Amino acid sequence: MPLGYATGSIAGVTLQKPSGTPLMVRIVQGANVMSPVIVNNRVSADGTVYSQSFPVGGGIPFGAELPFCDLTVLLAILAAVQAAVDLQLSFAVVLTDDFQTVDVQALPASSDWITWEPQRTNPLTVKGVKMQFITAGE
Repeated sequence: MPLGYATGSIAGVTLQKPSGTPLMVRIVQGANVMSPVIVNNRVSADGTVYSQSFPVGGGIPFGAELPFCDLTVLLAILAAVQAAVDLQLSFAVVLTDDFQTVDVQALPASSDWITWEPQRTNPLTVKGVKMQFITAGE
C-alpha cells in the first residue's frame, strides 16, 4: 500500500476490490481516536509533575476517504451501516496505515455522513468517497 494509505474494514466490510486488492483509504482526524485514553501532564502548585488519564468518550469525530471505491464495496458499507443504525447499534471501524491504527465502535456523524461523486468513465467505480463518523463511547 502506498505511504499514507490505510487498509481495514468499516462495519464489517473489508475495504478491498473483488479481486482482493486493498482499496486506498485515508484516515481523517485519526489521531483523535488512536488511544483508548487521553493523558494530560500537569504541574501541581509545589512543582510536582503528575499525569491525569481520561477514557476516550463518545462523540469524537473522525473519518475515512477513498479516492476510488468499487461500487459493490460502497453498497455493502451502506447496507451494513444502515442495518446497525436501524437496530440502534454501533459498528466497528478498523483502519491501519503506516502511522496510526483506528479500532473503535462508531456511529454515522450525521444523516449525510457519506458523500461521493459518480465517476463517468466507469459505472462500477465511485470517486471521492468521504465518510464521517463519531465514536460511540462503548
